[in-house]
Amino acid sequence: MKPSNQNPVAVRIMLWRTCLFLALSVCTIAALWPQSFSISNAPSDVLTHAVAFCTLTFLASASFPMISGKAVFFFLALYGLALEGAQAFPVLERDASLRDWVVDLVAIVLTLAVIHIARRNNKRTSSQ
Repeated sequence: MKPSNQNPVAVRIMLWRTCLFLALSVCTIAALWPQSFSISNAPSDVLTHAVAFCTLTFLASASFPMISGKAVFFFLALYGLALEGAQAFPVLERDASLRDWVVDLVAIVLTLAVIHIARRNNKRTSSQ
């Protein structure tokens, strides 16, 4: 077996990006699946949105570590808005909700804050 010459950081980032792509795919399908065919037994729509956007924010930040939190926020905010806009189409038998989008935004901001604090603390401990 040949030893790998690939940069381990590049491999790790590629794995994070694959996870992000899969998570975005699952979230898009789940959000746009017609309500009459839905198999979700989620306890709360708010909880579902919060968990989804916390996960997406974490994966986006890990996948693109050199991109600012503002860029991650902007991309995911637009993604959430696009999903809510698409849910307004009657054929999906879903309801667009401003409340859901606000939950998405709060989840993004809180997750970015936790990531920022963790990175700042990591820099402090590694410089000591």
